[in-house]
Amino acid sequence: MSVIGIPRIRMYWERYTRIDLICRNMTRDRYFKIRSNLKVVDDNMITVASRKCDRLWKIRPILDSVRSRCLELPRPGKVSVDESMIPFRGKCSLRQHVPGKPNPDGLKCFVLASPNGTVLDFEIFTGKEPLTEIVREHGVLPDRNVGIGEAAVLRFVRSVDPGTIMYFDRYFTSPALLLELIKHNLLWYRYYKKNMLPKGAKLKSEKEMAKLGRGATYNQVRSDGAYAITQWHDKKVVLMASTIHSTEPQDECKRWSKKENKHIKVNRPAAVREYNVAMGGVDVHDQILSYYRSSSKTNKWTVRCILHFLDVATSNAWMEYKVSCGELKKYLDFKMSLAIQLIDGALWSNAGQQQGPSDNHDEEDEPNCSAEMPVEKRQRSQPLPSKDFRTNEAKHMPLALPPNSEFKRCRNPGCMEKCRIMCSSCEVFLCLTSGRNCFIAFHSP
Repeated sequence: MSVIGIPRIRMYWERYTRIDLICRNMTRDRYFKIRSNLKVVDDNMITVASRKCDRLWKIRPILDSVRSRCLELPRPGKVSVDESMIPFRGKCSLRQHVPGKPNPDGLKCFVLASPNGTVLDFEIFTGKEPLTEIVREHGVLPDRNVGIGEAAVLRFVRSVDPGTIMYFDRYFTSPALLLELIKHNLLWYRYYKKNMLPKGAKLKSEKEMAKLGRGATYNQVRSDGAYAITQWHDKKVVLMASTIHSTEPQDECKRWSKKENKHIKVNRPAAVREYNVAMGGVDVHDQILSYYRSSSKTNKWTVRCILHFLDVATSNAWMEYKVSCGELKKYLDFKMSLAIQLIDGALWSNAGQQQGPSDNHDEEDEPNCSAEMPVEKRQRSQPLPSKDFRTNEAKHMPLALPPNSEFKRCRNPGCMEKCRIMCSSCEVFLCLTSGRNCFIAFHSP
């Protein structure tokens, strides 16, 4: 449904806008029933104390599952930390408003990502105190008060290898945080706020930089050589701090000049160039999700989060597929292939797990596929299970119905007889007599 966009979900089952791939495998009423009761945890198994300690207990299993797989991914040499939003505009105590984001309303999530957009770790923001407690559990909390931005960066210190270069913007910046990262043998780039400069830093004023002209640079190195602060005048003064680069080697970038009414070449320091190349990993990830997001209008924040992290897992799987296979399959084609394999049961069968039929329920209990358009009433047949499922090991046993029950037509292709024998796994009727053994033929490869 995220790939084929339709204004209303019910239109997937209506007469003139129906999608056969969806209608054949799940009815409309069954879909809405599953969505309204979608949970990943048994409420009765969670104690009152656990609910008070963990505000995300309703989705904790899927968070841990996705995070554990993200932590198994290879660690690149460059990573970025930034905010990401889980779009949601319903009632929720965790909802935040972050101006400037494509989806400003929703649940805020701090994300650690590689430059190509692969998510390596994440943490949903539930408050300053819970975030600080997580940092303390990781053993990286300094003996002082830390802000939300500092705690978010320190949260991911244990998720990267020593010597990794971390990129983050001015929201996460403080002079004390930079020294803390150096203690953990981590390198970094960060965009600086003017009012967050160290007290000993003596830089040029904006007027002085403006007199030097566009592309002018100025840098100052800390007395102990820990890091350098670089000033660069573009349209306005940009401040960068780094433990690796400063101004050299410089390159040239194109900028629009209103005065000359054309593009001009402007000198750019190395620190700015490296920051622009590697900082956008989280933004790339958000862009990938926005193309074919699993959007479902719901008032339940848990459903919204579950669908979001399924999209995160799909995006990461696509990134791994491109790296391992080297095939340039587009994200749309990859997501469609994944959906079709899940519907057909091929993935479950290949994994050696038990796969049920796509829509197991009796013919008498199946509701009408469309209730809004008048259509001719007819008896709908039970969908056949996939070939991989019905030939999967010896999990199919015949079930005989009572003698007074109604005869049903055999579902083995080519057989038009009626019988009272049903497969307990496939839930379809098959002949099992001395003259007709459709049960064996149906389950044979």
